Amino acid sequence: MSTALPKLCIVSVSLANGGAERSAAVLSRMLIQLGYEVHLAILTNQIDYEYAGKLYNLGVEKESTNHPIARFKRFKKFKQYLQDEQIKIVIDHRPKNNYYREIFYAKYLYKGISRIYVVHSSNLSTYFAKPAAKMLKLYNSNFHTVGVSEMITEHLLHKKGIKNASTIPNAFSKSWKFSDLNMPSEIQKIKKFILFYGRINDEVKDIKFLLNAFTSSKIWEKEVHLVIMGDGPDKANTFLSFTKYKIHTFYSLSEPSFYANRKGKIGCFNQ
Repeated sequence: MSTALPKLCIVSVSLANGGAERSAAVLSRMLIQLGYEVHLAILTNQIDYEYAGKLYNLGVEKESTNHPIARFKRFKKFKQYLQDEQIKIVIDHRPKNNYYREIFYAKYLYKGISRIYVVHSSNLSTYFAKPAAKMLKLYNSNFHTVGVSEMITEHLLHKKGIKNASTIPNAFSKSWKFSDLNMPSEIQKIKKFILFYGRINDEVKDIKFLLNAFTSSKIWEKEVHLVIMGDGPDKANTFLSFTKYKIHTFYSLSEPSFYANRKGKIGCFNQ
């Protein structure tokens, strides 16, 4: 391993459930392959995605005790860990929805360490806590800020005045295309479709807007289907919202992913 490469720590809420967490796991494997020494710190003890590097799991102690003093002690240990391991750059994938928490991270936990914040959503409340002016100043004190799409970078980061920002799309693992995907025959027959794949969280993903746009476009009249793959806290509400679009027939398989078209079918299929 080259001594010229800085030691990195990727920080994520967990290594499970969402796209940001999957992105953090994939990034760890990529950076290891490039020769970096990679550490991962997660706040919640949830691990589903394959990762590489040395894991620091703050969530283990959190499960036993989570009162304020215990939380501070956990973060104090983490700060010492970053110092002991001589971490030079932190790549932070967490939401930034509480300004005072971000001050704690930036001024205490990450003090003396270069910060890269990764923004996974254009939702203002998720990544741009109030007061906005102070949050902007915090972002501009970063080593760099990354948007995972051009829309996020141009219409949120640059528009808000974040100067040192650029776009790096989420990575795609070549192994994914060889993964087995057992879909029912109903979906295999679909020739044209629009695909949504991600966490079913309407506050962040605005899935209701997608349904409205799909319905208004009348593209379904040309036998174009809308396919939604994923899981999340708004799965049940999304199912219920289909009644507003005159989609009444429902059948379910074992997994919580589903597809819908304007002709009246909703279905679930395995991911």
